[in-house]
Amino acid sequence: MDEQTPGQEEQERARARRFSWLTRPLPLALAATGLAALLSLILWLAFFREPSPEPPVPHGPVLHQDAQSPQILYEESPAQDLEDKVKAADLALLEALRVLDEGARAMRLTDAQIRRVGDESYHVQSLRLNVGRKRQDFLASFRAALAERLPQAQIVEDGSAHLTVSIDGLLTHDILLDGLVKPEVLPPTVPGPKLTIVIDDMGEDLGFAKGLARLPFPVTFSIWPNSAQNREVATVARRAGREILAHVPMQPRGWPEIKPGPQALYVSMSPDEVEETLRHNLDRLPEAVGINNHMGSRFTESPEGMAAVMDVLAQRGLFYLDSVTTQKSAAPAAARKLGLRLLRRDVFLDNERSVPAILHQLRLAESLARRSGRAIAIGHPHPETLEALSQWSGERDTRISLVPLSGLR
Repeated sequence: MDEQTPGQEEQERARARRFSWLTRPLPLALAATGLAALLSLILWLAFFREPSPEPPVPHGPVLHQDAQSPQILYEESPAQDLEDKVKAADLALLEALRVLDEGARAMRLTDAQIRRVGDESYHVQSLRLNVGRKRQDFLASFRAALAERLPQAQIVEDGSAHLTVSIDGLLTHDILLDGLVKPEVLPPTVPGPKLTIVIDDMGEDLGFAKGLARLPFPVTFSIWPNSAQNREVATVARRAGREILAHVPMQPRGWPEIKPGPQALYVSMSPDEVEETLRHNLDRLPEAVGINNHMGSRFTESPEGMAAVMDVLAQRGLFYLDSVTTQKSAAPAAARKLGLRLLRRDVFLDNERSVPAILHQLRLAESLARRSGRAIAIGHPHPETLEALSQWSGERDTRISLVPLSGLR
């Protein structure tokens, strides 16, 4: 070690004198006390602080959406469940069909059924594809699209003309490739199958309402009671002889980040508050023959809340259409207790806003109607939905009667 000069030694002694107070008993005690207090504060904040209060539930008539939310939110965005995965596989299939000359027209839905696993329900589809000589091109495209959208899905080829798609170990798509097998016999048609189409979230676009009313088949208008043009849209529906529902906003699971809209029903409300709010909604649409829920993945799981809803509907002679935004809906049990009529949505038409995807969902609804005798499909006021309905009207299965909800018995 190098020796220090006298000047350096003096600097070292001065530095030692400057910090020597830290080694004395009193400063050490003060430092320890301060450190202990700081640790106590951190622990208190972590474990004992009261949680932030839940945002207050809005009460009273509110006729317009929050100015901070200029875009209308038609549906809440649920976590991906099994049915969402089936739809992702459907979209991969539609994407793969682009390599064929006929595109989406090369696909025919021959059968569909609803299956359940645990609390979830999902569709199983039987399809025929006219792939012609592009079998390998189609398969390569389908595998790539499915791997991108749904990596956990599995395609299994059974011979040269048959393949299946399984998701999470469950069969969801059974596909035959036309031109390689004998024509399949379609399943027997249930006598008098019926299909109802409901368009939710009406009341903010009068032009769309007029276009919907011009379709050559009945479509049920589900109108937001507190929408800007609720009366005008109700008049369009009534003059066209269309059935009307009140589309009642209800608390979603993502609230308060996801806002259901004015005059919504919340789980924090008492039964009296639920009934009062629902009556306010119904009074704004006296033509309504029933209601269905807008959003509501949280509220419709509440037995107390749904019991209050059913009490009001029973008093007014109305029915309930469950949009099924949760698989744990308390609506069926609440309706059964009062002997109230309850219907349930089978298909959402336009979660994917493209005409080919919506046409596929319409054919899925047809297949469910053929199998079980009836089906209910719900769509939204998108231009693509109206275009798909117009196109479908000229190619739909005319053996299936299109009826309003009141025509489903």
